[in-house]
Amino acid sequence: MFYEFSSFCDQQLQNPDGLEDFRRLSILRERKLREKQQLETLYKSMEKTDPSRSGIGKSFNRAAQWFKLDDEEYGRAVSARNGFVNQSLENYLKSLAACDEFDGCLVRFFALWLEHAGSSLANEAVSRQIESVASWKFVGLLNQMMSRLLFDDSPFQILLGNLLRRICTEHPYHGNQHIFASCNVDQQDENARSRRDAARRIGSQLHNDKKVGSLFKKVWEASVLYKNLAQARIEKTKSGKVSLSKIPAAREMNEKVSRFTIPPATFSLDLRPAGDYSQVPTIARFKEEISIASGISAPKILTARATDGKQYKQLVSCHMR
Repeated sequence: MFYEFSSFCDQQLQNPDGLEDFRRLSILRERKLREKQQLETLYKSMEKTDPSRSGIGKSFNRAAQWFKLDDEEYGRAVSARNGFVNQSLENYLKSLAACDEFDGCLVRFFALWLEHAGSSLANEAVSRQIESVASWKFVGLLNQMMSRLLFDDSPFQILLGNLLRRICTEHPYHGNQHIFASCNVDQQDENARSRRDAARRIGSQLHNDKKVGSLFKKVWEASVLYKNLAQARIEKTKSGKVSLSKIPAAREMNEKVSRFTIPPATFSLDLRPAGDYSQVPTIARFKEEISIASGISAPKILTARATDGKQYKQLVSCHMR
């Protein structure tokens, strides 16, 4: 029922005839507004003794009346569309919370929410239901969510930040790397800096979280070690392989990461709706040799030996500026 109602409201928003009528109303309203403003400007600029001033005043009054009618009709159309947006957003979330059968609507929900991110009514509708939807359902949209993250206190950013925090708390191995990556952006672009600051704020909150703070620190420190290894300069050898012990950053990784009891970065860890990630294979140690792949940044390939007895190859690379 929730899904059918949300789909109906969404279809009304996308109906070509409805969109054309709304566009027509918008154009007509703007035209009448400009006409009214022009007549008002002209009327005020005329001398009171000008014999044509009275006629301009009457024309202005008529234009104002017509604009009022068009503005009221436009306002009703805007109100109706806002109602469809709010009902669609809220009921998409209700369907996602009620069952897993209609999870395909998540992408449409997110696109609609982004389209109306500046609407206080739309964000209010989302705020009423989003906490009831399991956080694992949003994990597949982490890249899109991180790209819209900004450092401000708008209703949309507050809701987005809370959702990202919830994902990282309940599914730390899927979300925390996204936060780490955004925290380490070094660009002059204003939006990139804003996104970095917002990610750092979330990272700080996770760092101090009583429930996941300890795990977050481990994942974070491991990410730092991977980053240091990626940035380490290594001279290529004829064999293309280097002993792990001869690379300080790699040696440090081998000494520390095994104590963190975290899974290999390339381990394919399925989402667990219950959020229980206590039983996962973790890194025991790394293979003694690191391979240097071809490329400008000379990416390194190291192999992690995990507690499940399997080996996991990992490629670490630093983007060249």
